Amino acid sequence: MQFEGSNMEYSDAGYKNIEMIEILDGVKSVKFIPVSREHHFDIFLNGEYFSTMSCSGSNLKEMVLGHLVSEAVFIRDITNEIKISPESSRIDVTAEGIADRTEGSRMIHSAGGYGRKSMPDESCIRKSLPEISAEIIDPMMTEFLKISIEHELTGGVHSSAVYDLKGRRVAFFDDIGRHNAFDKSIGFLIENKIEILDKIILTTGRVSAEIALKSIRSGAPVLVSRASPTTMGVELLRSYNMTALCRARGRGFLVINGAERIKC
Repeated sequence: MQFEGSNMEYSDAGYKNIEMIEILDGVKSVKFIPVSREHHFDIFLNGEYFSTMSCSGSNLKEMVLGHLVSEAVFIRDITNEIKISPESSRIDVTAEGIADRTEGSRMIHSAGGYGRKSMPDESCIRKSLPEISAEIIDPMMTEFLKISIEHELTGGVHSSAVYDLKGRRVAFFDDIGRHNAFDKSIGFLIENKIEILDKIILTTGRVSAEIALKSIRSGAPVLVSRASPTTMGVELLRSYNMTALCRARGRGFLVINGAERIKC
């Protein structure tokens, strides 16, 4: 499968208008929603694979230089050359005197760089998914967004939760990373041997490719986010036919995929 991050269809704008279904007060309508573009670039340092970065696709030289300096790979005034190949989603950095990457460990941040990720196979494509009532979404999200005492105190965490198809809460988790909170929800179901095929996973974080891939691989039938998706998140969720809702904040929401499964 090919996604926008691999064929690199650039635009002057940092967003793309994508058609979605809005459900507000039980009424469905078609909307064209601006969605942030997401691109993935493989970074090679002196010919050796270093990491993959998820980004908007703009100011790539500045982004890579800043990333390598802030991660202490090399110092500010080192001589370097950066070659960007949009058609192959590759950035080659040639530099002398780089830091010894065998010392210590390297932390990869979910919002910036990460290792290679393979696409889920065709067995992850949803062929049969449950119908859910639009009436449960708004009260479910209203409750979800009020649970976190830590977020109320600090404003510094993301949340994730598991609900059943009737809108009843099964579990709730906080973490400083949206991906960590999401993983806790999936891990809870596995640890407690709870069926996932009739559950809804909620997240406060944006639906990037990272969260979309986690959702697809988890086996959960429905993903609901308070936040917006990225272009690659939309493409992945639609390609694997997962029911996914976004911008759900207690009064209405947008349907990324699966509007026919939402009963109004």
